[in-house]
Amino acid sequence: TVGITSIPKSKSELVVYPNPAKDFLTIKIINQLPEEAKQIEIYSTLGTLQLSHTFSENAITIQTKNWNKGVYLCKIKSQNQILYKKFIVE
Repeated sequence: TVGITSIPKSKSELVVYPNPAKDFLTIKIINQLPEEAKQIEIYSTLGTLQLSHTFSENAITIQTKNWNKGVYLCKIKSQNQILYKKFIVE
């Protein structure tokens, strides 16, 4: 038999602002426990690792002032999930 199974929605969500960013970027995780350690990795569209950092808060602000203009991919890993979000640096 053929059936449709719904994929459960992620427990957490990433909010990135301002987007596009100029001097700084704030990444906020909604519905996440604050004491849980998280690893953030930001990649350029060429696949170059721009930033790698471990943090435990539900928000992090990153200085993007000296970054090249373009599209970036933010990847945040916690113990039980991986979240992705694209953003632009002008």
